[in-house]
Amino acid sequence: MLINSGIVRFLPWLFALPLCLSGQATPPAPDFITFVNGDRMSGQLVSLSARGVVFRGAMFGEVTVEWSKIRELHSDNGFGGITGNPTAATAVPQTLPPAPVTVAVETPPTPAPPPVAPPPNPVAQTPPPPSAPQPAPVTTTSAAVPPPAAAAAPSSAANGHIWFGNRLFSGWHGIAAAGVSYVAASQTVISFSPVVSLQRTWPKGEKWPIRARSYINFMINYSKETQNGDSAYFDSATRTVIIPGSFLETYALHGEFVQDYFLFPRLFVQAGATFDHNYAQSLDLLQAYGGGLGFVVYRTDRSEFDLRAGVGYSRQQYDGYPGLDTSVVASRFYQSYQHKFANGMSFSEQGGMRPAWTDPKYLFGGGQLSFNMPVYHRLNLNVSSFDFWSNTPPPMLKKNIFQLSLGVSYAF
Repeated sequence: MLINSGIVRFLPWLFALPLCLSGQATPPAPDFITFVNGDRMSGQLVSLSARGVVFRGAMFGEVTVEWSKIRELHSDNGFGGITGNPTAATAVPQTLPPAPVTVAVETPPTPAPPPVAPPPNPVAQTPPPPSAPQPAPVTTTSAAVPPPAAAAAPSSAANGHIWFGNRLFSGWHGIAAAGVSYVAASQTVISFSPVVSLQRTWPKGEKWPIRARSYINFMINYSKETQNGDSAYFDSATRTVIIPGSFLETYALHGEFVQDYFLFPRLFVQAGATFDHNYAQSLDLLQAYGGGLGFVVYRTDRSEFDLRAGVGYSRQQYDGYPGLDTSVVASRFYQSYQHKFANGMSFSEQGGMRPAWTDPKYLFGGGQLSFNMPVYHRLNLNVSSFDFWSNTPPPMLKKNIFQLSLGVSYAF
C-alpha cells in the first residue's frame, strides 16, 4: 500500500509535538498566607507596608492583613512594587525581575514539653515525633522591604511644653461690664464703673467633681464732681460752701484672687489675696493674704453655696493718717452663692469678715453681688454692687461705703 508523500513529510512533526508540549512551562503556583492560627489564604500578593500586606483573592478581593496575624508569607511570582511605611510619600518601585519571595514573621518558639520518663522495663522504645518545623527566615530576592521609618518627633504640645501664657490665660469664662455717665451743668459730674468677674475650672468644663478652680473679681468706681460758677456761696440745703473750681473725687477699687484645690468632692483647700483702695475713707491700700479650708454645702447643676474659713495677714495704710497704719494677723470667714436661671439670667453673691487676732478693734467686712440679664447674644444688662465696712476709719469719716453700678456686660 502506497502512502501519500505529503503524509510522510508530516510524520516527523507528529513525533516532535509531544516533546514540545512536555517542555512548556507549567503555570506558577498561587501566593499564600499562613495565619498564626494555622489557616491559609491563597491569591496574589499586591504590596507590603509597615502595617501589613495587601493581598488579592478571587473570592474576597483586596484585603489588608496585619503582620501580627501572619505566620508565613510566600510568593513564587514576586510583585510589582513595595509600599513604604506610613510616613513614606510614595511606593518604592520594583526594579528587579520577578522572583520567588518568601516572608516569614518570627514568633516566639513554643517551649517544648518536659521529657516523660520511660516506664520500667520498656518492651520497645518508640522514637519521639519530630519537632514542628520552624518558620523559615525572611528571604527576598526581588527587592528588600524597607524598614519602618523612625516616628516623627512629638510636638512640644504633646510633651507638655506649652507656652506659659496658654496655661495662664486660657479656660476663663465670666463677664466684663462697664458703666459710664456724664453730667454738664452748674456741677460737672463724670463717673466710670468697670467690673470684671472671671472663673476657671480644671479639668475644663463644668462636670463635677472637679480638681481645682480659680476666681478673679475686679471692680472700680471712679467719680469726679467739679463746681462751676463765678463766686463762692453757701448752700444751706447741704450746709456746704461751694467754691468755683473745687472738685470732689471718689475712687474705690476692689480686687480679689482665689484659688481652690479639692481634696474630696466637697472639701477643698483655698488661698487668695484681696486688695482695697477707697478715697471716701482715706484708705490708700488694704492688702490681705491668707488661706484655709472650704466646703460645698449645697450644689446642683444651676446653684452652689460654699463656706470658707481661714487665717491670714492684713496690712492697712491710710492717706494722711499715718497713725492708723498697722499690720495684723486675722481670721477670715466667707460665704458665696451663685445661681443660673433657665432663661439665661445669673446671680452671684459673696460676703465675709476678717476679725484681727493681734488687735480686736481692727475688723473688716464687706461683700458684693452681681445680676446679669441677657439682652442680645452675649451682651447682658449688668447690675453690680459692692459694700466695704471698716471698724477703724479716720476721724469724721463713715465706717461703711456702698456703691451700685448699672451697665452693659459681655459674657465669655
